[in-house]
Amino acid sequence: MKILIVFLMLISTTRLFANQCIPLNPQLGFSKANEKHIAAICNRLLDCVIQEDSNQEVIHCKKKIPNYPKPVHFYIPANINFDKEVQSFVHFHGHNIGRDHFYKTKTPGEGYGDYGDFLSKSKANGVLIIPESDGNCSTYDSFFKSAQNTNAFFKDISSVLKTQASTVNLSGHSGAYRVLNQFAKHINEGSADELKKVQSFGLFDATYGSIEPIEKWMRAKKSTNQKYLFYDSFVSGPKATASKISFELMKKYEANPSKNIIFKPVNDQKEKDSILLHFNVLRDGGLKKFFEASSSVM
Repeated sequence: MKILIVFLMLISTTRLFANQCIPLNPQLGFSKANEKHIAAICNRLLDCVIQEDSNQEVIHCKKKIPNYPKPVHFYIPANINFDKEVQSFVHFHGHNIGRDHFYKTKTPGEGYGDYGDFLSKSKANGVLIIPESDGNCSTYDSFFKSAQNTNAFFKDISSVLKTQASTVNLSGHSGAYRVLNQFAKHINEGSADELKKVQSFGLFDATYGSIEPIEKWMRAKKSTNQKYLFYDSFVSGPKATASKISFELMKKYEANPSKNIIFKPVNDQKEKDSILLHFNVLRDGGLKKFFEASSSVM
């Protein structure tokens, strides 16, 4: 029995159990102040594996969701209040081009994969959910094309969080604009009830094609005086590859400006690596600011 306990203590990841909310990996070094936070997560995210980049500000869990073919990541900030409305931020990463989307830098908040730090620093009362996809966002494209799959996924997310119905904020990087368009189509067609809770769309260097379905969603929200947010951040310098449509959108909407529509061009001449610049739009373009803006939608 002692040998088994020692073996479990050496496991590099931490698994949450219904009756055991103390991390099995002591190297994660959670403080006493985090015990209530971990217990609260345990009550909502059973069978979730705590990742090594978890810290005192945010817990990063990874788990399997029924029917979805890839792992799903959850980021839960320590300052979250489960007694209040908890917003769901569901983010979709971009194409896999030799970079680890979940890479975390040594300095929190300085890299494209520092999702938890962006959320915790925003002070938004929400949970960030990121489903993984195979290369070229192919899992997103195939799975969420079905309204039935889409509805089931978001229903499962709500069930996992075990919280009252909350607003849903969707964002995507790079090629994930396609799945955001697909979600907007489901909403416009009324084919996925769970998406009725969506109040925000955030694009991060992602206007590689038309986003007419999202624009149609915006027009419908505006016509019925509903709360909504459209946030578009994109690389706008000489190395930009997705700026044309974003600039067209800026010109289109600048004649009738709205606090519900935000554009954040990023012209970062300091970054020599164009691919890294494309990734770092999440940092420089303000994923943190998107969380903040979504939390205070007019």
